[in-house]
Amino acid sequence: MKMWLTAILWVAPVTAGSLPVRIAVNPDEASVRAGSSVEVKVELRDAFDKDANTPKDLKIAFTFGVDGGGVKRLDLTIKAGTDSAKVKIPLSAPGVYLLKAAHPYLREGAAYVRVKPASSVLKRSWNPYGTNPFVLANYQPVRSGTIKAQLYYTGDESKLIANGVEKCKIIAYLSEPAPFDIQLRLVSPFANVTPNPIVISIDKDEDEATAELASTVAGDIQLQFVGSRPSDAVMVTRGGEKIVHFAPPISQIRLTLSPPKIMLGRTTGVAVELTDDRDKPTATERELEVALSIDDGHGDFESRTVKIPSGSHGASTNFTPSASGRIKLSARTFGAVTKTPATLDVSMPVLAMILTIIAGLVGGLLAAVRTPPLSGWRIAYSSLGGIVAAFLLYAAAQTGLVPKLPPPATVNFFGATMIGLLGGWIGAEAFNTVLKLAGLPVRQTA
Repeated sequence: MKMWLTAILWVAPVTAGSLPVRIAVNPDEASVRAGSSVEVKVELRDAFDKDANTPKDLKIAFTFGVDGGGVKRLDLTIKAGTDSAKVKIPLSAPGVYLLKAAHPYLREGAAYVRVKPASSVLKRSWNPYGTNPFVLANYQPVRSGTIKAQLYYTGDESKLIANGVEKCKIIAYLSEPAPFDIQLRLVSPFANVTPNPIVISIDKDEDEATAELASTVAGDIQLQFVGSRPSDAVMVTRGGEKIVHFAPPISQIRLTLSPPKIMLGRTTGVAVELTDDRDKPTATERELEVALSIDDGHGDFESRTVKIPSGSHGASTNFTPSASGRIKLSARTFGAVTKTPATLDVSMPVLAMILTIIAGLVGGLLAAVRTPPLSGWRIAYSSLGGIVAAFLLYAAAQTGLVPKLPPPATVNFFGATMIGLLGGWIGAEAFNTVLKLAGLPVRQTA
């Protein structure tokens, strides 16, 4: 699972805050005749509901089918550097079709399209005052409630968050064209819903209309159809009572490094927090797995993924750099990304390196004294060899080639002294020691 998460990370550099977190599905027609096609634009949106380009080719699973029935799947690709792709789908049988687009790391999007029978339907004339004209010879006045309406909610399929920006679309489909202007009214007992009441206005001679609602509080929002204007002109046969769920408004991930400046060989703590678009910590209602990545620089996380449990807004791990300089770290999870990468400044442990060289010189001198006879040439050779060997052993420990001497030991003054003395003592044999640890062929000595 972790390998799969790491494999789909987007590590290409992008403008801060521009990574997509959700998908929007927008068909060019809300209703078509059977046998027609509809063109659907699948768009990427960022945490602020703005268009967002993908830094690499992004494969989207697109499905469509009659609501509640079988579905067909198409795979489409949104090219790197773009924010959308289009797909044309044939709709042959009458019914209300559900269109969905999904990706493992993006909140999915959905839309509805109604497919009407291929034959034309004669419009019914309505005259509320009982006078001419009649359009059809067999005209019958519309009785109260004979126009039926079905309500569909995209919030059922789209993963909406309660940020007051993302909206649940409500689509009303009439059984026949409206003989006059009609309004459908829905209300919610929750004050955090806007607008409230919700009014769906259907113009004369039209048979469909939409309205939208948003919420600023996470949770289930109850909606109920309370009537129409004119009164009792419409009977709602589907969707008259509905619960729409808005998830906590998690749209960003904040990474905090402690400390933000370290020497090469040390480890820094990485705090991972879920926030809303105002940078306020926000708890998740289900367990989320956050994938961590390195945008710039080199190093490794203690764990490339961290799990944030339900009801919590954060977790932590550690990061160890493998090179000096400025390192940028980022993260993403389902529907959220880092707005600004965390920056870690890594400096070279100059004092520890100087101490290692001095200790190597001392170790080389001790090795020379231990094996007489002494001479100026032997002392110079042993001292120089001790310095070189100590530095080699220090570099090997920094890169993790010496299991007994982990990188943190190289920035500790006692550790640096020990590495220098050992390197100076064993001298040229340090080369064979490092080669063995690296799994490379060792040069045989006479």
